[in-house]
Amino acid sequence: EVWEFESVVEKFEDGTGVRMNGWEVRAYTGHITTISETETLESQLNIQLPAMIFPHNKLMCFQINNSNVRLEFNAENALKCVSKSPDPELHVRASELWKRKNQERHRDLELSTLRRASDWTFTSKYTGDVIGLEREENPKLQVDIEQCKRTDIPIVYYREVVLYEDELDDHGMVACGVRVRVMPTFFLILLRFFLRIDGVMLRFYDTRFYHDFKSNIIVQHIVHRQTNETEYRRLESTKPRSLLSDPDNIVNLVPIIHEELINWKSPEQQE
Repeated sequence: EVWEFESVVEKFEDGTGVRMNGWEVRAYTGHITTISETETLESQLNIQLPAMIFPHNKLMCFQINNSNVRLEFNAENALKCVSKSPDPELHVRASELWKRKNQERHRDLELSTLRRASDWTFTSKYTGDVIGLEREENPKLQVDIEQCKRTDIPIVYYREVVLYEDELDDHGMVACGVRVRVMPTFFLILLRFFLRIDGVMLRFYDTRFYHDFKSNIIVQHIVHRQTNETEYRRLESTKPRSLLSDPDNIVNLVPIIHEELINWKSPEQQE
């Protein structure tokens, strides 16, 4: 069956994005930080940085006739949400190893500089940048899960953009990234921070943006999931190790700690 599109779809030849239904979606990818870029970013943010940062990677979604209405996602803003002090709940061996590694790396710096070592898990509660939209007082619309599950609708555009990663000195993994799926009738964005500390915990900060093109509302759903050490060890003993390294397959087994629903109203599209 051939899907009949209700609007013109324009795909960019370089594969960076698509225009349709009054919106433009663009995903950009590039190289990891150079030494110079790392030093500059470290100085600007005043934190230690994860091993792999992609400063040129970003996702942008904006109204074609009003680019001031947009959603943006990038590594620098994600890292701005990393705490400048260690997580007091996580006193594990990996923390001490990480501190020693970075003290060696910066042995010529003053001790006062070392104390900015920040949260060694690089946990970011970044929920994306929402620009030019008005927050509704009483959110009523939610992500249309059934619509998102439909397999009879073709995918117009899909991209996954990595923002930063780290392996915690082989004691786990950290991954922060954003993916977008544009369908004929809606777009869906998932911004995800994922943390696994071997033998200790799993942590997710997931933010979804859902927009039905027939609506002027953008739904934002924020979910924080986390295991304690006991819950993690139970998963570790009952599930294959490979599953614990696959965020998509493990996420629904991790308890929800907090969730928040936000509705954003966009201005009416101008012809």
